[in-house]
Amino acid sequence: MADLDVSASVLAPTGWIELEDAANGYELHKDSFARRATSHRKTEVANEWVPGTYVTRSVRESVSEDVVVYVRGASPFELSERVSALTDAYDQLAYSFKLRIGDLEQTWSCASPADYTVETQQEFWIATLAVVRATVPRLPAMTIAQVA
Repeated sequence: MADLDVSASVLAPTGWIELEDAANGYELHKDSFARRATSHRKTEVANEWVPGTYVTRSVRESVSEDVVVYVRGASPFELSERVSALTDAYDQLAYSFKLRIGDLEQTWSCASPADYTVETQQEFWIATLAVVRATVPRLPAMTIAQVA
């Protein structure tokens, strides 16, 4: 059985960053895309004659996606540059994100900055490996395509 081909990329101010590109210092963590959260904006009504509360209108709110990336550098400076490139992408007010799993490709529009943490295993940033854990808010709609 062959491994499932998974790749992701985010549009940064300097161009696309491939998040499954070990040669350039980025690898997806197994926790990526393991959870998807959706909430709804609702208009509810309640009155004194009917028990309970009823939803009269509902629309999906932004969807939250977990994206966890190992970032490697040959030196602390290179690691810092690569982490900065990724977090600069997440700090944008609007950007695109592509996810490919096997022959499925999703393209998301993100209209809000992502929340993220940067973790290193060494103190004082004397490290060459970091983990960037982000919660990427995307619009409910996405483009889905089958690719070869």
